[in-house]
Amino acid sequence: RVNRYGGGNLPGGVFSAQGLTINYERRKVFVDGQEVRLTQTEYNIVAFLSEHAGRVMTYAAIVRAIWGDTDASSTKKLQVNMANIRKKLGSRPGSNTYILNELGVGYRMIEEDAKPLEPAEETK
Repeated sequence: RVNRYGGGNLPGGVFSAQGLTINYERRKVFVDGQEVRLTQTEYNIVAFLSEHAGRVMTYAAIVRAIWGDTDASSTKKLQVNMANIRKKLGSRPGSNTYILNELGVGYRMIEEDAKPLEPAEETK
């Protein structure tokens, strides 16, 4: 089955939130500077959620973006992949939780860290 989510809408560059870094151009994920090896599907899920960081994405929206369908088996595939992603990212109750489960609705990626503002040029 062809993966429908190619991440084409993602901006070039990097997503960074509380030690989680996603390099979109290289399709790599890091936690505290250590590369986390994800399958293509796992990466696509993480990238999709990061593109919509701070917003709850329904199970159906995620499944449609990743697999292109919304049948019950696809929702189960999503849950299995999410369990694997959480394990690989080192998420445990009470620790860094990058992806929050909104029970009965979907998942939400934490919001990106605030980018430092460029210092304003002083006028003379």
